[in-house]
Amino acid sequence: MKCLQKTILKTSEKNNKVRRSMNFMQRNYEIEKYSKSR
Repeated sequence: MKCLQKTILKTSEKNNKVRRSMNFMQRNYEIEKYSKSR
C-alpha cells in the first residue's frame, strides 16, 4: 500500500513538471508570436 502511494506521488510530481514545461513552452511561443507580429 505504501509503495503504491509513493508511485502515485512520483507520477503526480512528474505530471506537474510536464505541465510546467508545457506552460513554459506555450508562453515562449506566445511571446515569439507577439514579437514577430510587431
